[in-house]
Amino acid sequence: MTDDSLRAGLARLAEAVRTAAAARPEDFALAPPTPEDTMTTRHSADTITDDALEALYDERDRYRYEAQEWRSTYGEHALRDTLARLRRAETERDTYRAAWHSARDRAQKARTELATMTHVANINGEGHRHAYQAYQAALRIVSAWCTEANENGGIDAGDLAWRLEDAGHPLPDTEGSEA
Repeated sequence: MTDDSLRAGLARLAEAVRTAAAARPEDFALAPPTPEDTMTTRHSADTITDDALEALYDERDRYRYEAQEWRSTYGEHALRDTLARLRRAETERDTYRAAWHSARDRAQKARTELATMTHVANINGEGHRHAYQAYQAALRIVSAWCTEANENGGIDAGDLAWRLEDAGHPLPDTEGSEA
């Protein structure tokens, strides 16, 4: 018997118990019978009529038949066993639900961390891209200066420093760093 067929059987049995309990809630009540019930009310022999006595016996026989039919269909301890299985199934469901929530929370945390790392990588990537673009701009300035110096002459290193500084790439100060 597979787990699915067992669960389906338990569901059918639980539904049958619920239906029976809804149809005859007094049969499933946990409270002891009260003296007002017709089955427990005491009558003296001279106050009860033959018809009333016959009705009580018929009612008793009907209840016995229904109880016997229930036992033959579902077993002697079906209700108690079903409720125990239902409790175990609910406990198992709660365990799986807790594990699922835990896994879902861990997955959400991992997605958040990944998004954060991606954001940081994008920021770092932007910084690297800007640095590379500045490097390329400085190389173009130096390349243009070299071409002009070779073709025209009369241009010295001061002109290169001035062009770099004008483009936003000043040369580092080296006067205080010499030993």
